[in-house]
Amino acid sequence: MAAVLPGGSRWHALFVCCVFWVLGMLRRSNLVPGALSLFGQEKHLTRADITIDGAYYLDDAGALRSLSFDALVAGIKHLVAAVGLDPTSYSTHSLRRGGATWAFEHKVPTLLIKATGDWSSNAYEPYLTLGPGEKLQCTGAMLRALSR
Repeated sequence: MAAVLPGGSRWHALFVCCVFWVLGMLRRSNLVPGALSLFGQEKHLTRADITIDGAYYLDDAGALRSLSFDALVAGIKHLVAAVGLDPTSYSTHSLRRGGATWAFEHKVPTLLIKATGDWSSNAYEPYLTLGPGEKLQCTGAMLRALSR
């Protein structure tokens, strides 16, 4: 990863933000507002909501800057392209979907996935990608039932 991730505080903030996004299965609107005028303390994360600082970094001049949504998306696309994938196919939504899939693969109950990802419907279910192992478990269970 060190060869892909450029140096600097901004990239460290981007990386932490991506990890936070995946683990929280966050909507874009939960983490960063589209514009400062759209910020609402009841809807968006604030420093008081988490025990770590927000997505901030030191720029080249040493000034504290906030990581914007556009910078986050650009960083994700840069990293995706750097590993040889099509950056137009990835966004912050990919992190949300990936978080849900990862949780499902690690046996997190779907009710918890739904609650953590703040889904009000079962719209998250298509994101829960079944791998070959899970599909074979189903086939194996059916074959065992037939052999009884």
